[in-house]
Amino acid sequence: MPAYKDNKTGKWFCKFYYTDWQGNNRQKWKRGFATKKEALAYERDFLEKQSANPDMTFQNLYELYMEDMTARLKQSTILTKKHICETHILPFFGKKPINEIKASDVRRWQNQLMNSPKGYSKTYLKTINNQLTCMINYAKRFYDLSTNPCGQAGSIGQAKAEEMDYWTYDEYIAKLSTGRVLGMIDQWWDFAYNVNDALKQQGLDVAGCNYVPLPITIEEGVKNQWHNSGGVLNVSSGLAITTSCDDVEGALQFVNDLLGQEVHDLRFWGEKGVDYDVDENGEFYRTEDMRLQSSDTAYKASHTCTYSYFPQYSGTSQDGINAMKPEYQPKEFYESLSKNVQDCFAAYGAETYVDMLGTSEAPGPWYPMYSFSSGMTTDTPGGMAWTKIGEVKHEYLPKVVMATDFETAWEEYMGVYDSCNPQAFISEMQEELDRRMEEAAKYE
Repeated sequence: MPAYKDNKTGKWFCKFYYTDWQGNNRQKWKRGFATKKEALAYERDFLEKQSANPDMTFQNLYELYMEDMTARLKQSTILTKKHICETHILPFFGKKPINEIKASDVRRWQNQLMNSPKGYSKTYLKTINNQLTCMINYAKRFYDLSTNPCGQAGSIGQAKAEEMDYWTYDEYIAKLSTGRVLGMIDQWWDFAYNVNDALKQQGLDVAGCNYVPLPITIEEGVKNQWHNSGGVLNVSSGLAITTSCDDVEGALQFVNDLLGQEVHDLRFWGEKGVDYDVDENGEFYRTEDMRLQSSDTAYKASHTCTYSYFPQYSGTSQDGINAMKPEYQPKEFYESLSKNVQDCFAAYGAETYVDMLGTSEAPGPWYPMYSFSSGMTTDTPGGMAWTKIGEVKHEYLPKVVMATDFETAWEEYMGVYDSCNPQAFISEMQEELDRRMEEAAKYE
């Protein structure tokens, strides 16, 4: 196993032969090592992996295992395994040849985990132990390891924690629609358009079952910023005409017609005399029966066209009297509220939901950055990181919220989160923020 020095660069390189997985004899070159020792170590590690020798180090086994499993398991599972191995297993076993790992080594490792000042939960201890067992069994099955130190050492922890209930989104909306949920943390658009209509259809709104926002912060003295003034820059969605369109002019005319005042009124207000009436001052309004009708999901689907991706207007209609949409007509909005909500507003000196929160100035011309992140794809490192972060959040945050051992659950979550490469996401977000600031500066 010789190593050679490149006299031109002063660096070391290794050159050797190996047999590939098809039985072919091949030559391998690897340059750029600072020392002879590093070149020889690389050759030794490479040949160990190729020969599947059971005296390979646990670190090499881990790399082979992860390479194999990445093609077979979902991304969030791979991230979990990666975090557990790199945090809890490799520091202890990484440099040890796998055929030299004894049951006594496993027992010492288990004792370290059980006596850790971090106080891992029994279910997490079981998960960590199972991962080591899984890798040892992998070595036995595919790399001819003859011993089973994990089986001899026995297990730790427990497999099942206290039973937890999880809701799907539809179950969550259904629960809110019963009127029996006192409060929750959520964004208005995530629930209101479904839940408020359901409460109204059941007559629960007049019984006091409705939701109003409260400007709660994590601690007293923190300024709430639940609502920001100004327009919202949206660069993540829109309407496009594809190259396969047979009638581009017709498609453009259709889009243009959607924005005509008469069509816009039909889309959002409905049919005059059926969905709304007009008073002597030309102001649109609805009767209570019309409001109840407009809260029916099936009726809305067949009589309105509020589809958010179609171009639309907000603000005042061309007649200078009415709002483009019923919810922005001050009188209609207020009279559509149940008396209980009106009384709540009066008690707080509010006339709208926004009044309940207060309005803050938009933090800058870059706002909001979610208009950029929502359009990210896996074509970039930041987009890939953002996708992984989303998967991890959906899997782990419910467990964290409902965990009996919060600190351990949070540590596990943060470990998997950090393995998603969040810095790549932050870097791309910062680049877009800087771009927006530069663009805004042109118009100052």
